[in-house]
Amino acid sequence: MDIKIIDQYRITNNQVLNYIDDVTDEESKLIFEPLNCISWTLGHLARYNNLTFAARSRGVEIPNEFKDFENGAPHSQKDLSYVKGLWHKTLSDTEKFLDGLNENDLVKVLDNDSYNVDNLGTVMTRMIFHSWNHLGEIASVRQLIGKNPGNPGYGKWDWKY
Repeated sequence: MDIKIIDQYRITNNQVLNYIDDVTDEESKLIFEPLNCISWTLGHLARYNNLTFAARSRGVEIPNEFKDFENGAPHSQKDLSYVKGLWHKTLSDTEKFLDGLNENDLVKVLDNDSYNVDNLGTVMTRMIFHSWNHLGEIASVRQLIGKNPGNPGYGKWDWKY
């Protein structure tokens, strides 16, 4: 079954990749305070994908490699290839999990969530909003380094509700 919120989540992640596709390692580490550098932002989004779809959804512990990307963590300027590796591993694990979901799974309160109040659909929606917030930040940094800011808000035109 085609679940629209999962489609929107996947479109969002494709946009993240589109926004960093032409960014060099050096460019990804540039900091324009108060904005985060692109490599940190990508690591932060990878961490929150892991938090949402591994820790909160399935009770899997968040690996230490994500510690540098928590809220409030200082700017870390990790190599873009390292952070892309975290991103791709997290998304690969997440995709396998999402492929097994149905609509009923999205409305159940998460068993492994320490807050024990949210359902997966709500948490996924927040993750999408969180990602678009940081896509705006990446678009701003892209402009500051002389690149086209990207195409925020459009995603794939072939997707239909």
